[in-house]
Amino acid sequence: MAIFRLDAAAFARIDCRFIESVSWSIVNDGAEVFDCLVHVYNNGILFYETLQEMESRRLIDLPPLTPSYAPFSLLIVTNFSTHKPMRIKAVLRSQGTVIATLTEKDFDRLD
Repeated sequence: MAIFRLDAAAFARIDCRFIESVSWSIVNDGAEVFDCLVHVYNNGILFYETLQEMESRRLIDLPPLTPSYAPFSLLIVTNFSTHKPMRIKAVLRSQGTVIATLTEKDFDRLD
């Protein structure tokens, strides 16, 4: 199982005080199929949940999140033994301006 987690909070490494909105996408960059459970939390409340079958080269755009400068987190759990085939992109914006683009390398990972 591979787990990815990204947390944004006030004064944290990813500081939610500067993030108005987030757009997300995930891709299976490998050849094998696996399942992917996604939880998105906005200010501690479950905002979005989905279970997807990730076929090879499949792209999923998650619904945009508008935390409006409040804490949020993204949790992705797969039934695959490693994080290597997973590609994640999170684009952070404030007042429509891109302030950061994060990838799976910016997430906390656990294999």
